[in-house]
Amino acid sequence: MIFLSNNILQKENERNSKFLLSPLFFIPVINIIADVTINLYKPIGIIRGVIILLFLLYFIFTKYKPSKISNRILFFLTFLFFLSLISSNIIESLFNNYIKWFESLLMFAVGYYYIKNENDIYIFLKSLIVCAFIICLNLLFAQIFDIGISAYLEDNFYLGYAGVGITNSLALILITLPIYFYQRKPHAVLMKFFVPLIALISLIFLLVATKRAAIIGLSLGILVYIIYSPRKTKIIKYTIIIAFLLFITSGLYFDTLKRGYEARTTERNEIENESRYQEFFYVLKEMKEGSIFQVFFGVELFNSKQFFGPKYFGQGRMIHGDISQFLYGSGIIGLSLYLSIFILIYRQGTKFFRFLRNNNMVRIIYTSLIGVLLCSFFISVTGSGTIGERTIAYLFMGGAISIIHNYYFRLKNVKTTEKEINKIIK
Repeated sequence: MIFLSNNILQKENERNSKFLLSPLFFIPVINIIADVTINLYKPIGIIRGVIILLFLLYFIFTKYKPSKISNRILFFLTFLFFLSLISSNIIESLFNNYIKWFESLLMFAVGYYYIKNENDIYIFLKSLIVCAFIICLNLLFAQIFDIGISAYLEDNFYLGYAGVGITNSLALILITLPIYFYQRKPHAVLMKFFVPLIALISLIFLLVATKRAAIIGLSLGILVYIIYSPRKTKIIKYTIIIAFLLFITSGLYFDTLKRGYEARTTERNEIENESRYQEFFYVLKEMKEGSIFQVFFGVELFNSKQFFGPKYFGQGRMIHGDISQFLYGSGIIGLSLYLSIFILIYRQGTKFFRFLRNNNMVRIIYTSLIGVLLCSFFISVTGSGTIGERTIAYLFMGGAISIIHNYYFRLKNVKTTEKEINKIIK
């Protein structure tokens, strides 16, 4: 009996060790730890970047699995790399900014390789729960001890040592959690209560932080669930439960929520004066007045704060919106390549989902895929995400596409060579 208990314990420890060493765990967690401590210890960003870069170089040369989306991402990154080399400030363009996009976009290929089935995505979702816990812990301590900046209204909601975009990560994580709940694995009693609690706290922090991109992005994800979910009755039931829980806990945060939304409403009424709104039209002006080369290939990629910022805002301000940034820095070609990544992800997911719509597991994964895609795109249109946030999005989307592909081939029982399969998915 003792031998059996020790044997079970040993196997459990082995599973936990494999889980902690899995890229599906350590990549998201390392990124989130860096994101929530970046204003406490600046070098953490460099440490994170070096670790992820070394892993990606190993991955590309030993495990990279070609797909149409991954290849398009590589082509886009190669295009940006050469544009970074002709920037007047290579350190700013290449090392401070390009590397962030290189590391986050390539996570699609990492997710596509490592997430092959429901068990793999379950491991990944457990890492996202850990990430949500870390973010919530940071925000909780920030409110208790008034740590960090109060982004939109002084002395209202503190972000701890994280940046203003940290709640975007919570929005993306919340969109993926229905897969975790749907799998119905034999969770420990603690996890049965812990995960819903973390989800509720994450939702509260997301609302109280009044980050419009995160709130609207999550709303888009919920809308997708309402449209595509095979269990609409359950969605209504859980929506009522969540609304009730938010109501009975509102006394803890209602005043903060009210002040935040009043401040953000004032900003919305003055949207014409917002820099992120203005910068898009300034970029169009630059394109209109620029050379043919600038129109197609842009100018000063990721180095807008040296020229664009002083010219239009009187200070070294970088372009914040991804759409404006790529149009200015990489021209029509660069922006088109960037947008084509979103289009390809949607088309690849939808192409195979048509044959699998009666499979509830695939349906919930596809729904989360479209939700994350829309949320990421909206965040990109209205601003720019962190490495941690983009890592979560592209790891998940790569994994979701991989699972949908694998389900399709199992359904058709296609006995094809790897070369023939690649033709289908490309």
